[in-house]
Amino acid sequence: MKKILCLALVAILMLSMTACGEALFVKSVAGTWSCRMEESAEYTQKLLESFELYEEEIALIDTPLYTVKHVQFNEDMTYRYYYDVDLEKECVREFFVAMFDSLYEGKNTLTDCYEIDLSTLSKDEFFQFYADLYMAQDYDALIDTFVDNAYDYDTFANAESGTYTINLNQITKETDNPDAAGTIQYKVKDNTLTLTYSDGTEVYTKVN
Repeated sequence: MKKILCLALVAILMLSMTACGEALFVKSVAGTWSCRMEESAEYTQKLLESFELYEEEIALIDTPLYTVKHVQFNEDMTYRYYYDVDLEKECVREFFVAMFDSLYEGKNTLTDCYEIDLSTLSKDEFFQFYADLYMAQDYDALIDTFVDNAYDYDTFANAESGTYTINLNQITKETDNPDAAGTIQYKVKDNTLTLTYSDGTEVYTKVN
């Protein structure tokens, strides 16, 4: 009888320690985290091609395109990946502003693409040429056109959501998307959350 009682007490203690340990792991990741990620060269290439830019124009563009991804882990064991649309549009705007600056800097190589000699145009004239080309009123409207058509921003609000369990250095996600479900490695240090997937690593900083 004493042995049975001891075993029961040990089992209860182990369960208590497990629950306590899980609570600590959850507390370490609970909150909202942000990750600034560079889009792949392949994606950026396809995006530029979607605007029907010439190969000579695309060759002048070496500015990286960034997205800002958020993940929110809640203490009720739910999680959500999402993008802040306003912040994302700022990143996209930075990219296209830098893109048109690059085109202007390399305008001498673009004279064969169009019927006019772009090398003789001032910066304002050069930007207005592209605004007219894309049927925009001016340079600001041109940038707006590119930004608005770069992504389907409606899909950004809830890119992925589900529930999770956590232990030691692993987070197991359950979600309706079978490609997203599964176990990932994680590490928390100095308000930095590192998530390691089978195909890469994402480093997040704590937002709140």
